[in-house]
Amino acid sequence: MFNSTNAFPITSPVVTFTGLIVGSGLTLLHDEATEALGNIQKKCCGFVQLSTYINPEKPTKLPFKGYHPFQVFVIFPIHAKPWSSFCKAMMNKQETNFQPDTYFFCTGKVAGFLDHNMMTCPPRLTKDLVFIIVPDSWKFHEKTISQNSIWTTPSATKVTEQPATDPYDRAAFMSISKRATQQPTTPATTSASFTSRTPRTESTILIPSCLY
Repeated sequence: MFNSTNAFPITSPVVTFTGLIVGSGLTLLHDEATEALGNIQKKCCGFVQLSTYINPEKPTKLPFKGYHPFQVFVIFPIHAKPWSSFCKAMMNKQETNFQPDTYFFCTGKVAGFLDHNMMTCPPRLTKDLVFIIVPDSWKFHEKTISQNSIWTTPSATKVTEQPATDPYDRAAFMSISKRATQQPTTPATTSASFTSRTPRTESTILIPSCLY
């Protein structure tokens, strides 16, 4: 699932964004490449459409015109703590929460980059990387956003807890049975921000061109 790169920081950046869901892993991940994940895990992940503006190097200048669409891959590692507890309703639900054209809010950590070979609609350029986001807090909106929708936010103490497994361990995203066999919308209306809390020198926005 992960693409290795020497440029990825040791400490995972934390990002916050709101965007339209493109679809779930059930339809947007290749079955052959993601068989080890299992249908329940693929139901608990999906792609979110975002857009960004490119700022000039000098902060006194205005941002460049136009927007630049890109996607991020959001996954709830349901077989790792604390998500195994927080995502029970999502796991037991017959349909996926990642319904197309619905809004999704998320604050979470960047765990790596998604391998293009796992995607049914990868970016045209191999250098366009797709961030993998593991949520700490999140909210799925209905198609008509309701003020009565419920926040799904772990407590402050639980948010700061790291998963019991290595976030770069592929086994954390696999079902228990699979793990045992492998032992040693339009962007203009979307409000989105993608901000890294790492130093600016370590932060780079890479824009996939899948939906151009």
